[in-house]
Amino acid sequence: MNLILYSSANCELCAKAEQLVHRTLEGTDYQLADVDITRSFELKKQYGLKIPVLAIADDEARVLYWPFDAQHILELVANS
Repeated sequence: MNLILYSSANCELCAKAEQLVHRTLEGTDYQLADVDITRSFELKKQYGLKIPVLAIADDEARVLYWPFDAQHILELVANS
């Protein structure tokens, strides 16, 4: 399963979210891509102050906006 974490540099919440994803999904087959929204005007416009945002790569309609916890992550990936 491929996930995307929309974030930005020096974002403490984004670092916490990334650690949470790794802890929650440890032992499962997943890839997490960290995408810095500041490198794209469209992504910055779309996610702006909402980061960190976790999305399923093939279905970006399925997203989690911060704050989220382990249970939210498990529910997000359950049907992937």
